[in-house]
Amino acid sequence: MDETTGDRSSHCGGGMEPIAIWVQPDDEWSLVHRCGACGSLRCNRIAADDNEFALASLAARPVARPAFPLERIGRRPAGGNEDGP
Repeated sequence: MDETTGDRSSHCGGGMEPIAIWVQPDDEWSLVHRCGACGSLRCNRIAADDNEFALASLAARPVARPAFPLERIGRRPAGGNEDGP
């Protein structure tokens, strides 16, 4: 992950923020970046000099901070299908 703006800049010139990890079908990791100016998304393969701790932290973010309350796991939604999972 770039410490300073480098080859991962957006077409508009805005700074790119790493927001996620994408594991490609060939098991190669890529970083998903979002432009702070225009919001465009871009994927770049990780580099040999990328910080492994920062990559692992980014990959673990969805597990560490889920988008929903963990208490809801295992409960059926109100008005949900009684025959469904």
